[in-house]
Amino acid sequence: MKDAIIITGAQTHYDSVAAEYEYLERLFGKRGVDFCILEQGLLQAGQKHFDVVKIRLSDDSRKTFFFDITESYDRFVIYPQ
Repeated sequence: MKDAIIITGAQTHYDSVAAEYEYLERLFGKRGVDFCILEQGLLQAGQKHFDVVKIRLSDDSRKTFFFDITESYDRFVIYPQ
């Protein structure tokens, strides 16, 4: 986790997730075509919060990314139905 990608400036946790996906698409191409998300979850280490994203690339290789979302972790937005 020392190499986690730090997400800053996100107004909500949803913005953080969007930034994570944009980062992955810049590296690997289109989600659902060039890579797919296998698993995504939250992890806490001390006072820090991380999104852990596991992906599979089109060549069937797998990678795991840690995104430090501490700044926006408690900024969930509930939208009216």
